[in-house]
Amino acid sequence: MVCTANVARSPLLASMLRQEVRRRPECSELTIASAGVDARFGYPAATGSQRMAVEMGLSLADHRSQPVSHVDLASVGLILTMTRSQSLVVSSAGDGLAPRIFAVRELVRALDRLPLDTREELLGPLRCGADRLAWKTTLANSHRPNTRFRPSMDVPDPIGGDHREFQRLAEEFQGVSRVLAASLFGPASA
Repeated sequence: MVCTANVARSPLLASMLRQEVRRRPECSELTIASAGVDARFGYPAATGSQRMAVEMGLSLADHRSQPVSHVDLASVGLILTMTRSQSLVVSSAGDGLAPRIFAVRELVRALDRLPLDTREELLGPLRCGADRLAWKTTLANSHRPNTRFRPSMDVPDPIGGDHREFQRLAEEFQGVSRVLAASLFGPASA
């Protein structure tokens, strides 16, 4: 997950997706991390994001920000950003990254538009893991032309906002994390 300073949006969504992965023991090898395009090392998560995490039974107490420039992006199977401009910044970091970079809302829309014959019933042994993630990312990328990007597809930054803005973010991410996990990682075990 990538946002600007790696203190509000990306750590919160990463935490929610980690929770979804824990519900899928066959996905235990997957790592979900976060970074920021303009982040500095070592800052804790924003108070609003920490509060929302606690309300959802999660914790961001150990989170520390990191710049995306210090992440080995070549080894990352999928890179989710909060905005289209962040996607463009990250894609400029290396050749071959663009097909694996999506703004969060863009990916949700692309996955929703996949033909029915590319969904769960054809996965067979790709129940979870890196192979499944790569396959779903490739499929979503092939349907990217069908998803026109609009500014409304950017996830607004709640920094400087009140509790309601963080609450709206958390509610959206709760739904997004479930949708992404079901499509990218498969059904939950329990």
